[in-house]
Amino acid sequence: RWVFAYTTPIVLNDGSKPAFYHFEIPLKAFQDITKVDEGRAYVIDSGGYLVADSSHVYNQSLNSAAFGQSPKDFFPSISTISTSPEFNEDIRNMLASNNSTNIGHVTYSGDGELHYIVFKRLPMFDWILAYEKPYSLMMSGNYNLDNLAVTLFVISLGVIAGGLIAIYVLSDRITRPIIDFARKCRNQDVSNLQRINPIGKDKEINQVIYAFNDMMERVNAIEKQKEEFASMVTHELKSPLTPIIGWCQTLKNPKLIGQLNSKQLNAVDVIQRNAKRLLQLVGDILDVQKLDLNRMKFDSQSVDVDELLNYMYNNLQNVMDQKNIKQINSTKEQLTIRSDRNRIEQVLNNLILNAVDFVPSEGGKIEYGAQSKGDEVIFYVKDNGPGISPEKQKKLFHKFYQIDTSVTRKHGGSGLGLAISKGIIESLGGKIWIESELGRGASFYFTIPKDRTKTTMSEKVIDIKETAK
Repeated sequence: RWVFAYTTPIVLNDGSKPAFYHFEIPLKAFQDITKVDEGRAYVIDSGGYLVADSSHVYNQSLNSAAFGQSPKDFFPSISTISTSPEFNEDIRNMLASNNSTNIGHVTYSGDGELHYIVFKRLPMFDWILAYEKPYSLMMSGNYNLDNLAVTLFVISLGVIAGGLIAIYVLSDRITRPIIDFARKCRNQDVSNLQRINPIGKDKEINQVIYAFNDMMERVNAIEKQKEEFASMVTHELKSPLTPIIGWCQTLKNPKLIGQLNSKQLNAVDVIQRNAKRLLQLVGDILDVQKLDLNRMKFDSQSVDVDELLNYMYNNLQNVMDQKNIKQINSTKEQLTIRSDRNRIEQVLNNLILNAVDFVPSEGGKIEYGAQSKGDEVIFYVKDNGPGISPEKQKKLFHKFYQIDTSVTRKHGGSGLGLAISKGIIESLGGKIWIESELGRGASFYFTIPKDRTKTTMSEKVIDIKETAK
């Protein structure tokens, strides 16, 4: 079977080379390293063959390759990725380049979709490490370009580690900077990736660091463009919606326009209802963007929790009556907190209206309330719906996640409500979670500090102490 072979002289203190060290690794080790959950990762050798590919199944059994077998008879070529001339030219130029810090990126169309590829030359082996994702995966769900960069780093670190196993044993000088580099990468904030300074004098490790830094700059630039584009699009969508809704209200006022017949009124109602729905979606996208950029503003005021929940009860009664749902405000304490009332109301609305969608049409029940616990107040929303499986609970607070993803799904929504709720609660100093079993309903809980001002001040003190250290 095909293996990766490495040979290096053993050099004594007097400069003599009495022996050589040789080791071999089955290429299956590299195939295991390139396994990814999303996208595609592969390693290209100097001949243009894929020696590892997460999308290809290699025969790794003993005696699977004849002695003297040509690589083209066993390994796929880069043409199996794309026949695009630009793609092949970029890969060939990278293989021929002597610049070990080269980083390339290219796009190509495959299966009717645009793919984005980032690749890096590995100078020790004259190989290329590449990672690609379709744009649909990069621009939706809980994935973004930060995930792409971190994934590529992990794969490149794994490939380098696979090639340096023997050197790890022979020299502690190499293991220390690798561990230091990994530690610095783990401490990175994926929403704001920073450059990493070179470590020691090890050229190979520093080459990876330089590549990582260059890649982060490219990814951060693309992420900024994506954020600016999202901001522009949402603003342009929101601008015409306000006059549309305003004119709908005007059309329904007989004193201003005249009396409309029933069909005309129904048509105006449909326009107004969908315009408000689109306005809500645009608002959700703007909220997500503000939370991602840490730009959402929060007030700090005295909040009467009992009054807030009674307000929610009265405000939602019409919705509950329309769907024959029994709502219960089970708060038994007089509670006052110092926080942002509007944002807490936004979270409660999200959770309660989600429950409205999932409770049964007959005998639906939603219970909500709050109770004191130490320096916090715990809010809860419970329903008697179908419940949520443990597998789906893990992704429930991810952006754009839908419990029911079927074409005929009964429940609408953008999949942003719970992600926004999580961002708001954590920004207010609390936490949010779910407890549920299939067939036994779902219970959402979130905590809010009784005094957000004190929590914020204590966090600042901790930050100052950490900085001083």
